[in-house]
Amino acid sequence: MSPNPANVCGQGTSYNLHVHLVFTTTYRRGALTDPILTRCEQIMRDVCAVVAVGLAQVGVVVRPGRDDRFDRWSAYWHPDGVMVYVAQRAKLGDDRPGLTALPLSVPQLAVLAVDERFHLR
Repeated sequence: MSPNPANVCGQGTSYNLHVHLVFTTTYRRGALTDPILTRCEQIMRDVCAVVAVGLAQVGVVVRPGRDDRFDRWSAYWHPDGVMVYVAQRAKLGDDRPGLTALPLSVPQLAVLAVDERFHLR
């Protein structure tokens, strides 16, 4: 991870983060063909959104799929290495009715992830 010199502004710095997915399969012969990798990339683009908050880029999972722990969550990696996650869920428990809509929109959730009040040092 290295700072992008074009995005240095005062005390804030924008970083270019790249994620490398490593697929491990028991039988490696032809399991990960080009169509399968293309489909995996499309699924990730459908599930995740990148939201710009000032100079920061925040990842927001908008469709968590089968994982029912959270309905939507965001993640931001601060330049000092601290990762902040902010999540929301419509349903609190099995015996209580859930919310009809999530309280925070995707941009609002992204703004909370970069909020200094959540940045623990």
